Amino acid sequence: MIQSLIQSTVSENKSILDSSESSKLIHYTSRNEDFRYVPSSFELTVPQLNPMDFTEEELCLMIGVIPNTIKSNIPASVTLPIQSSIEPYKQFIDKPIVMESVETGYGKINGINCIPYTDEFYVSGNSEIILRMNTGGEILDEIITTSRGMPYDTGVTPEGCLVYTESLSNLHL
Repeated sequence: MIQSLIQSTVSENKSILDSSESSKLIHYTSRNEDFRYVPSSFELTVPQLNPMDFTEEELCLMIGVIPNTIKSNIPASVTLPIQSSIEPYKQFIDKPIVMESVETGYGKINGINCIPYTDEFYVSGNSEIILRMNTGGEILDEIITTSRGMPYDTGVTPEGCLVYTESLSNLHL
């Protein structure tokens, strides 16, 4: 039920974006409140699997070497609890709260980019230096732009590498 509600909401939102009618946008109401509560468990229905008989040699030819596996029977209906740091049905906060304040030394901050899966981030300000810091306020690294000019924009790759531009045409990794 929730899946079909989400799919219909996404479909409605796409039609609003694709439409040139301003009345659809003006009369739009957010459905965020409908999705604020996460159920603590759900039922997962697994389709019936009808395996075909193949010899090990035939399978090796089709998909390569087969590692040792454990065979098990999966029932048609399985109930799984959701493992989450969010308590069941806990409402998300409406307004962000300041959890930590870190002094960067910049008069004006131009950008902050979190490094995935760490407590570290890159911060750039009104100078040619980009700082890598942690949430404790410790400066871990200083990167000086190649042109010694203020970075135009910064970003971080999924691997945590800094990417920055010094102009609209120069990208640095």
